[in-house]
Amino acid sequence: MNDYCILVKNGRAEANRIIAGKLEPIHFRGEVRLDAAGFWPLFREKIEYSIGEAIALLVICDDESFVVDPELTIAEQFSCPKHELAKAIDALSSPGCMVRAYPEIDLRFAIHRQPGASLTPGSNQDAVDENSLQSYFSRKTQEYKRG
Repeated sequence: MNDYCILVKNGRAEANRIIAGKLEPIHFRGEVRLDAAGFWPLFREKIEYSIGEAIALLVICDDESFVVDPELTIAEQFSCPKHELAKAIDALSSPGCMVRAYPEIDLRFAIHRQPGASLTPGSNQDAVDENSLQSYFSRKTQEYKRG
């Protein structure tokens, strides 16, 4: 079984394999992005999908009408752990995109703290790494504001 991440943005679709938390782009005749309307037949051909083979899909999409091919058999669970799915979501998601998982899983693990947001005890959100470059500049900015 394989896990795939499908990104659909501005009418174009791309596919990536999720391997050890990294995205491996799938090339279709040298192209990474295809027209979303004809995506699924080319996807099935490229991954050499056989009827009954179970796959897991993470779909990041800006088009509500884009649906998963009904001929695909969806696995009962993803083969990679949730933190690897979160990395894929972080790498590809953007404002205006919806994230859907096939099979359905709780995607709250992938929601990260937005600047200025507070974390509540026991929340399912990830904390910002206090040693990151972003944190360093945020602290410096706050110090300058205070004088």
